[in-house]
Amino acid sequence: MQLSHPGRQFSNVIGARLSPSPLAPSSVRVGSEIPWSNFASKLFYTLLFQKPTEMTVEDIERAINRFVFGAELAHKSGFDGIQIHAAHGYLLAQFLSPKTNQRTDDFSVHNGNDLRLLHTIVTRVRQVVPKDFVVGIKINAADYSSSGDDDFLTPKEERALNHIQTIAQWGGVDFIEVSGGDYEAPDFVSARQVSKRQAFFSHISRKAVETLEAIPRQPDSPGLPVIMLTGGLKTPALLHSALSSNQAQLLGIGRSSVLCPNIPAALKSLGDDPDTWPSTPFAPEPDAPLPKWFPKIPLVGAGANVAWYEVQMRYLAEKFQGFKQSGGSDEYPDYALTELMWAPLIAFSLGGAAVSYYTYPF
Repeated sequence: MQLSHPGRQFSNVIGARLSPSPLAPSSVRVGSEIPWSNFASKLFYTLLFQKPTEMTVEDIERAINRFVFGAELAHKSGFDGIQIHAAHGYLLAQFLSPKTNQRTDDFSVHNGNDLRLLHTIVTRVRQVVPKDFVVGIKINAADYSSSGDDDFLTPKEERALNHIQTIAQWGGVDFIEVSGGDYEAPDFVSARQVSKRQAFFSHISRKAVETLEAIPRQPDSPGLPVIMLTGGLKTPALLHSALSSNQAQLLGIGRSSVLCPNIPAALKSLGDDPDTWPSTPFAPEPDAPLPKWFPKIPLVGAGANVAWYEVQMRYLAEKFQGFKQSGGSDEYPDYALTELMWAPLIAFSLGGAAVSYYTYPF
C-alpha cells in the first residue's frame, strides 16, 4: 500500500468542492514561478491550486501520526508492506526541496534537517509493524532529461544520491524507488520515452545501485535497501537489460500491465534465455497526439493520458472481475462523471482509440 499526503498539490476540485487552504512546509503556491506571459498555464494553476498554509510543528506531528496509522492499517488489513511516497512534489517531497521548503526551524532543508521528517516517519512506522513488514520509499532522484547521458548528473541528482545513501544507512528501509517530476513538471505521468533501449530514470537508478554497493559494510551493519526502477519498461528486452546492466534490483511495471495484464505469463513463455527476449512492446500504446484545441498545459496533457488508463482499468475490472454497474449515477457520481466527461474526450483525443486489452503475441 502506498501512503501519501498531497501537501500544496491538493487541488480545489478534489471531492467536487472548494477546499480549504492546503498545508505545506512553506506558503509556496503550485505554479507561483510561472510568469503571466504564459497566460493559459498561469491561469490554470491559479484556479486549481490555492496558496498553502505553512504547517506548524503540531501540524507536522499530526501528519507523522497519520502515516504511522496508515502503516498499521495496511498491516492489519493483510498487506505485506507499504511505500512511503516522498516524490512527485507531494508533501514529503516538498520538505526535501529548497524550492518548497523555506523553513528555518528543525524541519528546514538546512543543517542536515532535510530528511528529519522522513526519518521520523520511518522510525515510528518500524516501531509499530513486524520486522518482516516491508517498508519502501519513493523519492525524486532525477531531473527528467532526454540526453540519456549516464555519466552526467545534475546538482539535484547529486543531492538525491546523497539522500539515498543516508536513507540506506538508517536501517529499516527495504527498497527505494527512484522517480522524478511534480505537478509543475509532470514527468512522472508523461508517456514520452527517453530511449527505446533505456527506461525512465535508469541513469540515476544505476548510480544509486553503485553508490549503495560502495558503502563500507561491517558484520553488524543494517541491511541495505534494493533500488527499484519504474517507468518506460515496455518490452521484455528492457526488463532484462535493466536488471542485467545493474540499473536496478527491482522493477515496477505500470501502464504496460494495464494494456497487457498477462505480462507474467508472457515472460514465462519466452523461455529461460533472456538474451533472446524481443524488444517488441508488450502492447501498443495510445499515441495519437492531442487535438490542437487542447490546452497546451503539461499537467492537463499528462492528466488526459492518465485518464485513458483509468478508463482502461475500469474496463478490466468489469470484464474480468465480475464488476457490475450500479443502478444509478446517484450512487457513484464520480464514476458517472468520469464516464460521461473523460471517456469520450480521451477516446476522441487519442484518435478514437478503443478501450481494450491486449495479449502479447508469441
